[in-house]
Amino acid sequence: VAGVACASALARSGLRVTVFENGRGFGGRLSTRHDRETGVSFDHGAPKLDCTTDQFRQWLESQEKEGRVARWNGNFATVEVSMEEKKCSVRKIEDETPKFVGTPSMSTVVKSLSSELPLDGRFGVSVKTLKKEGKGWVLKGLEKDKEFSSEVFDTCILAVHASRTADILQGSAVHDEFAKVAGEVDSIPSYAMMASFEKPLPCPSVFDHAVVKGSNVIYSITHDSAKPGRSTESDIWVAHATPAFARQHFDEDRNVVAKMMKDEFVRIMHMICEKDIPDPIVLKGHRWGACFPRVSEPLPGHCLFDPSSGLGVCGDWCAAASAEGAFLSGSSLANAILKLHEKGSKM
Repeated sequence: VAGVACASALARSGLRVTVFENGRGFGGRLSTRHDRETGVSFDHGAPKLDCTTDQFRQWLESQEKEGRVARWNGNFATVEVSMEEKKCSVRKIEDETPKFVGTPSMSTVVKSLSSELPLDGRFGVSVKTLKKEGKGWVLKGLEKDKEFSSEVFDTCILAVHASRTADILQGSAVHDEFAKVAGEVDSIPSYAMMASFEKPLPCPSVFDHAVVKGSNVIYSITHDSAKPGRSTESDIWVAHATPAFARQHFDEDRNVVAKMMKDEFVRIMHMICEKDIPDPIVLKGHRWGACFPRVSEPLPGHCLFDPSSGLGVCGDWCAAASAEGAFLSGSSLANAILKLHEKGSKM
């Protein structure tokens, strides 16, 4: 989100922008997982977009008018689990913070940003090092498992998680100060369980999204099918693991971890509904590495930028551990760059 938000703002101002993306497309933790065999889709990253700033709200409202996002006036709750007593209590959360989701999936949010861009997107590129060449920057790494070296760019922007930022900068022996700031950020991994049921679970309207307390396995549960603009052909649920569980089982087989999480999900839902929960027809697991940065205080300006070298850094870890934080960081960096660059520069 941070990188695309930054690139979008720069491209709209007339700058030439090239985005190098490690994956097959833009998205990050707003990606959507598609099961090819069944056609089922899961929002396996961020379940929703909480909106606390006018800047982010105004952008979301502009996308709402285009039908790309929708407000989610769902039933949000806290689930208190007591495994000893085999009981669960559900407490509704009264929260007036606007919440949005992408439609028909969360990945639409990033697609909305990138669709506005007259930019060159390079996918399947893993940037390993940066090299200062004259007054510009050259990126080196792997493109589809082959070594690559980019053209010279006036400005270089890193929009990756904190540990990856530190690795690239340290490996390139450039900007020790930025590398130190990024290296001091601790990030928490997560694990997502994705389950599709043939019929709606026998406990409708209990909650649409809940933070779970008292479970050693599951941190949150989201009823994907309850989101606006979703298919109702099957009943989709996504659960995210607690940090401790994710760390402990991070390198294990994803199918095994998904089953462990499914068993806990079934136990919790059975205690809530007091009815048997059927087995899912689709069960998937996905590991998220540096998923949640520990942000004690946002960086000044929500980004890092060195005008003298043309190096900038943005990401949720610079502002707040959320999609909104990433959006604000990328937008702030774009504003800083636009003050110094004339139209026609390459980025």
